[in-house]
Amino acid sequence: MQVLENLTIQDRDGAAMYVCSRCDAAIGPAASNYKQHCLYRVRPVEEIGRLFGDPRRFVDDEIVFREFLCPSCGGLFDTEINRRGEPPVHDIQLRPGG
Repeated sequence: MQVLENLTIQDRDGAAMYVCSRCDAAIGPAASNYKQHCLYRVRPVEEIGRLFGDPRRFVDDEIVFREFLCPSCGGLFDTEINRRGEPPVHDIQLRPGG
């Protein structure tokens, strides 16, 4: 099942696993947050571009831009903007039995 452009869920030895679509590497169990099994890069949100603006106008916390990458081939899975120190957003969650 395709969940992101470069991320699928496949059966591997009887277990549902996140798998990189580019290199076929198993990333982690589909019941978990795949982002916790990725390499990631953290950059200041100012690097996104001029149009994003300075987040300090709205919040006191440091806001960062994260890129989540395949630990095998370095392919990009997803990005997010969050407070520094916050855990990755768990944005893909499967229904039990689904």
